[in-house]
Amino acid sequence: MKAVETCVPFSCGTQFMDWQHRNCDRCAKGTPFTGHQSFEDITCPMERALCEGAILGEVPTELARRAGWQPHETRYGWECPEKEARDEAHRL
Repeated sequence: MKAVETCVPFSCGTQFMDWQHRNCDRCAKGTPFTGHQSFEDITCPMERALCEGAILGEVPTELARRAGWQPHETRYGWECPEKEARDEAHRL
């Protein structure tokens, strides 16, 4: 069985939170924060993998790349290419 390649896309939890605010919180697929949801409640595969990775430290490289991460990029934040614009009236 082939091992899943993993990466560390964020240097710290704050960088992840900034990325999540820039992308998931402004995406129609983003999961509204209620304070009571679990990872199973998050339906977007990128948001779920990156949330888990923010806690565990690593994410599958394939999902990080789908979320716009580039291995040698030095930018602090980046846009998720799969982000779908949320109507401004319905932002989180």
